[in-house]
Amino acid sequence: MNKLNKQKNIVCLGAGTGQASILKGLSRMPFNVSGIVSVTDNGGSSGQIRKSMDIPQPGDTRNCLASVADSEEIMTKLFEYRFLEGDLQGTSLGNLIIASLTRIFGDFGQAITMANIMLKTKAQILPVTTRSTHICAELLNGKIIKGEWEIIARKDKAKISRMFLKDESYAYPPCISALRKADLIIIGPGSLFTALVANLLVSGIAPTIRASRAKTCYIANLMTQPGQTIGFKLSDHVQIIEKYLGRELDYILVNNKKISGDVLKHYSEFGSEPVKINKIKNPKRIIRAPLAHDQVGEAVRKDLRSGKAFKEWSLWTHILRHDSVRAAQEVGKLIKGS
Repeated sequence: MNKLNKQKNIVCLGAGTGQASILKGLSRMPFNVSGIVSVTDNGGSSGQIRKSMDIPQPGDTRNCLASVADSEEIMTKLFEYRFLEGDLQGTSLGNLIIASLTRIFGDFGQAITMANIMLKTKAQILPVTTRSTHICAELLNGKIIKGEWEIIARKDKAKISRMFLKDESYAYPPCISALRKADLIIIGPGSLFTALVANLLVSGIAPTIRASRAKTCYIANLMTQPGQTIGFKLSDHVQIIEKYLGRELDYILVNNKKISGDVLKHYSEFGSEPVKINKIKNPKRIIRAPLAHDQVGEAVRKDLRSGKAFKEWSLWTHILRHDSVRAAQEVGKLIKGS
């Protein structure tokens, strides 16, 4: 048996910058890592590509690809390049490359496979499905909201009663293969309803995890999110994931690092606050670690896109991250003990 076969297999389900942070850390460790990425976001330049080409959302997958790519490669820099001029402002070249590869190969999954090769990724990045669909929410008052950004920005603040996909979508087969081989399956971090639940709603994903012998770990979000989890405590997040997963989580990794007052002040403007650790079933599952990485203004300064709406949203999403190194170290402890 060679060294590769002796390595543990980790699969991480999520989306966007939260998942990218975790994958970045894990890809530097001696594990076989796969990232299964949600494709239902409909905002920004990704949303425009979806609307024009009727393909799955490429932005979150691009973000994860870049996080595990060889940073010295010119192709990685191209994938991360974002236009600032005129009508192209905000458009990611990486999104356009993925869209072009989809047309060349005729399949979104094949496009992402080629992107993994081009970027010499240190982890395998997989779209959860190759079908373009939208995440939908039914509110407690019976109203149906279609689309991730519509759910987040809705004026009707009634709580979400259930989530569903507009069109039935089947899991991309390599995702099922990765889950079956997994020794540890990580869920999160990411937007609870529009990323994590969106992954679990894809046909084949939750049943495969339920049938797996792998341990499961939820990496809890650092902050509550406008339009989705305002007022939610840890127990609420866990309850929702276990509802759609159909299985009790084995581990729950949470941040216990104090977040600075300046950061909290920014988030409070959106009604967002740290996810409070409260009583849950089988509390011994909770693992506390200093996971928060304070990035006040750093990503916002780097991103030169303009416009009031973007600046407000970027301020909320970009100033706090999971510490990719520390999170990976904690995951490493879990898998060595499993």
